[in-house]
Amino acid sequence: VELRRTLGEVLETHDMVVIAGGVSVGERDFVKETLASLGVVSDFWRVRVKPGKPFLFGHRKGEETTYVFGLPGNPVSAFVTWHLFVGPAMARWSGRAVEGLDLSQIQAIAGCRIENPSDRPHYVRMRHEPGTGVLIPAGLQRSDALFGLSQSQALVRLAAGQVVEEGEVLFAWRI
Repeated sequence: VELRRTLGEVLETHDMVVIAGGVSVGERDFVKETLASLGVVSDFWRVRVKPGKPFLFGHRKGEETTYVFGLPGNPVSAFVTWHLFVGPAMARWSGRAVEGLDLSQIQAIAGCRIENPSDRPHYVRMRHEPGTGVLIPAGLQRSDALFGLSQSQALVRLAAGQVVEEGEVLFAWRI
């Protein structure tokens, strides 16, 4: 009841709404159905990204259209989907040109073998080896592993099934 009331008020007074958590399929994930009951049409739900699969984008028509972004509840997933989808959308809607991630891209060397056995792209959190141009994975790469994210200085996108060998050049986004 409180969620419905709060979301209803926000949808009436804002052009864009960003929600963190509650958009997946767990027992306590009520956001998607609550938004639907308030007239929000889900343009897409779930994306082929790791971490960040339970991401929602929708809109509600009224006097003005309100756009809704539903970020996953896990902190690393929320961070990655913010940078992939929300940040670039906000930049574009505010008149800035956007090319891919709204972050500066860097070239580095893989400090170890990195592989993505998943069937979807994986954004690996990386840290710089001090005094070198080498990047290595920062801690655990799970969507709930906030410590690894806190130690990261870059994101590297690995395509589904991609393997990067130690010493290979890779491109990353500075975070």
